[in-house]
Amino acid sequence: MKIQTAAVPVVHKVAIYTYGADVTPSAYGSTVHTQSKTIEIFCQQRGLPIVARYVDKKNLKGAADRGSWEQLLKDATSRNFQAVVVMSLCRLGRKQVDLKQRLDALKCAGLDLILTGHGDTYARQNAGIFRAVFSALSRYRAIEQGRHISRAMVENAIGGFFNGGIAPYGFEVISESGWSGRHRKRLSPDPQEASAVRDIYSAFLVGCGTGEPMNVREITEWLNCRGLYRRMGRQWTIRSVRRILQNPIYMGNHHRTVRDRSGLRVVSQVPPIVSPQEFHAAQAKL
Repeated sequence: MKIQTAAVPVVHKVAIYTYGADVTPSAYGSTVHTQSKTIEIFCQQRGLPIVARYVDKKNLKGAADRGSWEQLLKDATSRNFQAVVVMSLCRLGRKQVDLKQRLDALKCAGLDLILTGHGDTYARQNAGIFRAVFSALSRYRAIEQGRHISRAMVENAIGGFFNGGIAPYGFEVISESGWSGRHRKRLSPDPQEASAVRDIYSAFLVGCGTGEPMNVREITEWLNCRGLYRRMGRQWTIRSVRRILQNPIYMGNHHRTVRDRSGLRVVSQVPPIVSPQEFHAAQAKL
């Protein structure tokens, strides 16, 4: 889509679009009648034949359904006109989101846009200016949305809620309803997996039946021989057993990936599977 001044005619037929109130312009801006007369003079001076007219009128509350605009886009498929003439860009929308949406709709319909309410210098530059403005607004909106999501994740983590992803081994995700009816997720010990975690700590600290503590390699072989596999039937490895023994989540301290304003990782409380004494004793042996 091109935004032009039409100082030199580049299209054969045009449609005019006016938007405003049918009252005094001092209160509500240019009336649809004033816009129509201005556009007619503009097109007559440049030899642009007008083949269609579309008018959307605002009521006293400033609202309009833009029904004529929707009809304009539908009629564009007949290819009776190649451009739309408006008095200024604000006739398409004063909000950036609305304006961008209607400019994109014109582009998809294969229509050019001709402005009558600005000088040649402005009209030559506005296409690039608005493209740069909308790109900047999109980047700003994406950054602000990212910040909002980060703040929400930090607040969730501080409140002890689970932000999503795969629950650590030994835990399952449960959903609970808050006072506002919103469902939030928490971590809760999984009965079967939590039992395996306790067996690992017990074997590492006091042994299993033999009375002698086992090392990480022996625990790995012992779990696999008993058929106590990990999720999805995967066998235990030395690395996975060591991670169980080193992760403080099993004593109730969940170190989250999100960070607070001071840059420190958020630590939330979850139901412990082993006692802090057992966890610290395991760290001393590793």
